[in-house]
Amino acid sequence: VFDSGLDGPFEYKIETDPEGLLVTIPEGAAAAPIAQAVAAMPPVAPAMISPKIDQPVTPAPTKVSTKKPAKGAIPPPAVPSGKTPAQPSQDEMAMAGYHAQKISVDFYKIDLHNVFRLIGEISGRNIVVDEGVNGTLTLAMNEVPWDFVLDVILNLKGLQKEERFNTIVISPKDKKYAWPSKPIDSLEVSGSGKEIINVTQKIDTPPEVIEAKKLILQGNEYYRAGRYDAALPVYEEAFAKWPANQQLAERIAAMALVQLGNNAKAVHYAKAVLHLDPGSSDAALTAAVALANMKMTQEAKEYFDKAIASSKPSAEALTSYAAFCEDNDSLESSLALLAKHEAIYGDTLETMIAKARIEDKLGRSQEANEEYRAILLSGFKIPADLKRYIKGRMAVAKQ
Repeated sequence: VFDSGLDGPFEYKIETDPEGLLVTIPEGAAAAPIAQAVAAMPPVAPAMISPKIDQPVTPAPTKVSTKKPAKGAIPPPAVPSGKTPAQPSQDEMAMAGYHAQKISVDFYKIDLHNVFRLIGEISGRNIVVDEGVNGTLTLAMNEVPWDFVLDVILNLKGLQKEERFNTIVISPKDKKYAWPSKPIDSLEVSGSGKEIINVTQKIDTPPEVIEAKKLILQGNEYYRAGRYDAALPVYEEAFAKWPANQQLAERIAAMALVQLGNNAKAVHYAKAVLHLDPGSSDAALTAAVALANMKMTQEAKEYFDKAIASSKPSAEALTSYAAFCEDNDSLESSLALLAKHEAIYGDTLETMIAKARIEDKLGRSQEANEEYRAILLSGFKIPADLKRYIKGRMAVAKQ
């Protein structure tokens, strides 16, 4: 949600990245309808599959959803090329009540307990974290006080803090913490004379992952510039260093299939995704289409079956599998897949034409005519030559 002090909505540009959307607001931007900006959004997914297996595959229109980024998402560049991010001034942070030492952090799916321990090292406070606190965090912040970072994390995760005696206790908001108390006369004021033992554990990002992140940023630049041949080896090198990065494997597989037409690499990296996430229907579909392009029919069928295994398979999976079945003369199977598409998503002009064409191939002219008549009445924008063909069929059928 954007809020503006202007009389109307401000102008902005949206770029996509596997981890989310990058919004750029030009300096001195004039008010412009938000709808225009949204309409100009580039496709999110690099590998939406065309129903025709043997035809070049083109990306589908963007669908904006609230789906969480996949595990191992590629970190997008922090700011547009050539621009520096505006940092909050010291006065602004002080007015908000934050006076602590400023830090810059870049957390990527890091365990919350490790985050709080790191803040303990930076702040010099003792940190106690309730066992009910769990989960991971992705957060990048530059030059802000550490107590501000802590408050942001607590708000994001529904947590609270209590601070006494240089100690911060962190717990879920619905849990009450009672500080220990002791009668005054039993307190021992003098030191114990024992040496203080300092037990620490360094929280380090593996150097291979750091190198992989640098390579991913370089690959992103090539990708945005349309230099897919240059992006591919950089992404591959990054994945070799960071083989747990599922989203990177997904991007390589999609780019290999759609932009480069390299079916073998598409299959290889789609299988790498499935190794990390056996339930990934998108990866199964990418592998199926690439295998179908290589005429590896039996293996392609196995992956198509995986792609539609869920209770609500994607529209792309159903139409692609239907086209594959039609190309391999499994006409009844193709009709069944198109019927499932209709039941879940409704008909499109393409699915209606496919059903009519398959009925003709099966020699069921009456059923084909009914499909063609439904196309005329569907309200879809029908190409002129198709409209003439359908009307000609209807005229012959009446005779």
